[in-house]
Amino acid sequence: MKPDLGMFIIILHLGRVMGDRKTIITVSLTTQAAEYLDFLAEKQTKGNRSRWVQTAILKAMQRNIGREAAHIAPESGRVHGEDGDKCNPLHRGGRCEICWGEE
Repeated sequence: MKPDLGMFIIILHLGRVMGDRKTIITVSLTTQAAEYLDFLAEKQTKGNRSRWVQTAILKAMQRNIGREAAHIAPESGRVHGEDGDKCNPLHRGGRCEICWGEE
């Protein structure tokens, strides 16, 4: 990681919030990195920066362990979640790790 992309991190574990285990992490970014994050989040997750970061982390982990990132449902079937862009959490193929993480 380049030092100018963020060095100050605060982590807060919240236990279970609305059925999901949540951890709040505060990251210090340069102005340019924050602008990139805002741009990418707006383009890919309707401005939801947390969702964009979660997806980016899952994809990076899957690349690093040799698995291709794949959703359980096709894009047309991703209508669940707060923003209506997640796979069905009760899908017959199992819970989508990209959308819902490992719980």
